Amino acid sequence: MKPVIGLTCSTDRELQHKENYYIDAVKGAGAIPLLIPVFTSSEKDLSHLLERLDGVILSGGDDIHPIHYGEEPKQGLGQVYPERDEMEMALTIACIRQETPVMGICRGLQIINVTLGGDLYQDIYRQMPGRDLLLHNQNIDGEFGNHSIDIDSNSFLYDIYKQKIGWVNSFHHQAIRNLSSALKAIAWSKDGIVEAAIHKDFPNIFGVQWHPEKMWDKDVFSKKLLEYFVGLCKKEFFI
Repeated sequence: MKPVIGLTCSTDRELQHKENYYIDAVKGAGAIPLLIPVFTSSEKDLSHLLERLDGVILSGGDDIHPIHYGEEPKQGLGQVYPERDEMEMALTIACIRQETPVMGICRGLQIINVTLGGDLYQDIYRQMPGRDLLLHNQNIDGEFGNHSIDIDSNSFLYDIYKQKIGWVNSFHHQAIRNLSSALKAIAWSKDGIVEAAIHKDFPNIFGVQWHPEKMWDKDVFSKKLLEYFVGLCKKEFFI
């Protein structure tokens, strides 16, 4: 039986939505996608929801409000929707509590980090002066890799890529600054930005800074990464 994987929606308060890339990628990896809207939810609501899901993908989207990691908004911060932040952070906690597999994509990785006590650069280009930064918000189509990553050889990513270097696409200007003590970084860009991290105690919870859902049908590694997550939801690769 195919697992059912919840995909968190983006919102502009008038509309809940998620790009078809995510839907197609989850289907292509062998699972059934189900959209999770932003809604005011209690712990009981989220627990009830997760009883009907085999996994959750925290999708990409707008910036995370810095209030969630104790900062004032700085120059360079983009559009924020605190309602989505709060719902996804509560959902992450509920997933950890119920040991539901979670994959964070771009913003989703950042949500995992902030939920677990880490923080972010509100805008890497303004807050990392003197660093020779790569182009992390690429100006070519998302189907193509934009920059390389260095992969921890003792990680599931290395098992997927079979090499210590991979190529990924990139569409972000926020990034992890201080990594949560509950997480372990397993991939980095050449300029030192964390590109992937995994929960130390719950290895079925991880996130990547890039967008495999945009590359899945043309890049074998992106498809294998999504299939790996679907396998976690089936308990095929659970550690």
